[in-house]
Amino acid sequence: MVERKANIVSSIPKEAGLQERIESPDEILKMYMTLTVDKCTTSIVKTVLKHLQPDLVPNIALGEYTQFPYTANGNCAAICIHMLSTILDSCRNRKKLKEETLELITEDTIEGICMWIKFCLHFGLAVPGLKTPAPDLRRAYLFHAQLLCSLFDSAPKISAQLLVSSTFLDLVIQIWMAESETGEVFILLEGTKPEPCPIASLLLKVANFPMGPSMLTHRIIARSPSFASAFAEQSFQRGYQLVEEAQTVGQLANAAFCLERQMSTMVALLSHSSQLHQVFTSEQYIKEYAMNIHSLFEKVPLALQTNSKFIRLFFMLAETLFLLLIDDKSRVVHNYRDILSEQLLQHIYRLLPEIPSTDMVSTKIGAYLLKVIGIYIVYPCVFNAAMEGDISEETMDRLKRLEVPSLKDPWEELSGLIFELFQAIGRLEVDSKTGGSSNICDNLLCARKEESGLKFKQCSKCSSVIYCSSACQRIDWDKFHRDECERARLEHDRHKASQTVYSQDTRIFHTAYLESLYNRRGVSAMANNYKNDCPGLEACQVLCIINCSTVRPVTACSPLVLDSKQRLDIGTDTALLAESEAQLQWDREVCGEDISFPQTYLKPRFSQMVDDCLSGTPEEMRLVEGIFPLGNAFGVYLLVKLKKVNQEWKAESSLARYSLVNYAY
Repeated sequence: MVERKANIVSSIPKEAGLQERIESPDEILKMYMTLTVDKCTTSIVKTVLKHLQPDLVPNIALGEYTQFPYTANGNCAAICIHMLSTILDSCRNRKKLKEETLELITEDTIEGICMWIKFCLHFGLAVPGLKTPAPDLRRAYLFHAQLLCSLFDSAPKISAQLLVSSTFLDLVIQIWMAESETGEVFILLEGTKPEPCPIASLLLKVANFPMGPSMLTHRIIARSPSFASAFAEQSFQRGYQLVEEAQTVGQLANAAFCLERQMSTMVALLSHSSQLHQVFTSEQYIKEYAMNIHSLFEKVPLALQTNSKFIRLFFMLAETLFLLLIDDKSRVVHNYRDILSEQLLQHIYRLLPEIPSTDMVSTKIGAYLLKVIGIYIVYPCVFNAAMEGDISEETMDRLKRLEVPSLKDPWEELSGLIFELFQAIGRLEVDSKTGGSSNICDNLLCARKEESGLKFKQCSKCSSVIYCSSACQRIDWDKFHRDECERARLEHDRHKASQTVYSQDTRIFHTAYLESLYNRRGVSAMANNYKNDCPGLEACQVLCIINCSTVRPVTACSPLVLDSKQRLDIGTDTALLAESEAQLQWDREVCGEDISFPQTYLKPRFSQMVDDCLSGTPEEMRLVEGIFPLGNAFGVYLLVKLKKVNQEWKAESSLARYSLVNYAY
């Protein structure tokens, strides 16, 4: 260190006539060479801050840094920036010095420090005092990022002053966006224990401060429209490079830790800016991060993947990924599909039995992941993605022997759900040959629903209905769809724009799923519940509601007709009775919250399905409604009419309604 500092002396110009208030570079350098954490004084702090004032910073564009007195100013400031690092270290352990230093730091001082750091970064100054060093951009950016982290952590007052400085916020963005001439970003993976790269750490510190996310995202969005996309791409590039550069076990652990910190930063930023969130969504950020996690753990040697340190890192990464996903108000089904297509479920299954009994953090996260995966695995695209990878028999045997209740119970619930979904697939495969729930024709008068080999087509204008033939399409057009089509098209376009369309394939799959649940669980549940919830009514006069927004479906009952007291209150007005009963059937109240359905144009079709059930043979007709989540803003209520055929309940028709509140969240 002494030899390096001594070499710097010869490179400092000894120019005469400097301003009286500025010490010479020689004096500043001597102070730097003798400065230690223990020897730091208030006088030294004053001298350092005096040389970091904003009015001393040269205009690089005008070439002032080559002119007197800015040459000397630059040499002094470069040394003082390094001295500031020692001062901050000293303030951590010396309360009085910290108090005196905080009194000296003003908004102008903050501005000056940030401006001088930008100056040093421009020239790649990583070694203090060198007049024309060979630029070391990587070293310079990592050092100054760490310095800003220390400054930000020094006191809440300093953090607040930094966040109101546009120079500081632009500097944070500049450091995040920096890359070498070959396009590589600057990251640091060295270290004996997992710790974030200082560049990622700096962004995280800003994002975690109360007003940090809104201030930072404002500076990002305020730039050109293409900059937000570049910011997102740089975030992904950092993830790729972390995975690529990590080779040793220590580097892999650090890379996992850095990636988790980076994703946590994005959780904070995206939740404060819908514009930035929209940009990240267009870049499919969930899929990018899922690929990073999968690639990273593929590099971990097989023998170490079950190491307790890597187990915890994996579960922390997976949890943060799902925090990003659940906060996403659009394309949530697609995001689940993208995550699970990277074999996340297979990784979770393989690591669950390896969690040490003492690791309560990983246990808690593991249980959370099992529950949250079950929310959307009921969608066919998500289910297919989850089932793509292989799970060994040995892994399944170990999972069956799980002894920790907090893991065993959610695993058994998810396994039970997956089994039920396979049953639904089995029904679709059988019904495609014999007719049934896969043959859902939206002409309620269709007589061909039990035929096999039918080819279904959806309405080309609104995509909201499907028919088995042109004849059925004409019949339904006259009876219902003429009044539905245009409004259904607008509704479909709105959901298509937000990537929350409830597709026909999904409706058919969920219809089969509800049919399977009702045959396997629903009858017994109805027998136990409906007489208590709806006394005096027949089973065909009761709606069986199956809440599928949790891993274990929950069954409840709701009346389809008014009870005697309600009829007595209304009186003999036939029209009012019919209107009240129709509203009873249409409305839903869940957990004390009224659920609204914007598709009022579906009321005639909905009422016809209810009337068909009420007017049919009581022992042969049932109505079931499944509730499925579809992002933070929507849910889907799927009404299915069942008919008893050969001692089994078969779906005859179904109708999906979007709700404006998804209470599952």
